[in-house]
Amino acid sequence: MSTQHDPPSGPAGALPATRPEVVLAASMFVGVWLAWPWFAFNAFALGLEDKAQLAKRLMVGFAGSSALAILAFSLLEPESFDASLLGLLFDDPEPDDFSFFPYVVIALVGWKALTAYRLYEDQRLRAEVYEYYGGTLRNSVPLVVGGVMIRSWVLLQLLPVGWWTLVIA
Repeated sequence: MSTQHDPPSGPAGALPATRPEVVLAASMFVGVWLAWPWFAFNAFALGLEDKAQLAKRLMVGFAGSSALAILAFSLLEPESFDASLLGLLFDDPEPDDFSFFPYVVIALVGWKALTAYRLYEDQRLRAEVYEYYGGTLRNSVPLVVGGVMIRSWVLLQLLPVGWWTLVIA
């Protein structure tokens, strides 16, 4: 069974395209503050035809992440709020005090992972076709490593800690 694919719509190498696997790794190790805009840029670089679907996926991902982050913060007691995100996530609750907060955070991480995986799947085949027809996919692992190094600065110092931090982390 053979499948015919059209060559990419734009000229090869017009924008620096990267492998979608690396962008997926950026969403896991760095955060969606780097990965989701990178997926959008990569869609233009690869000549992805359905940019409306990309925009819809990004908006649904952002809306779902925002809703889950706001829900997580609404479950916290005001006196238990710590100014540090790490303290917020890793403080041990009282043994008798049950909270849904950790489970909502797990759902938030799963939601962002699902969104990133769907964006990856949208670009995976197109990247292979792009490379087959002479396009060059750039090595962008150094950008992921740089993002890992500045991640805590972006999340904890650049922006105020709050529900927004859980959305973009």
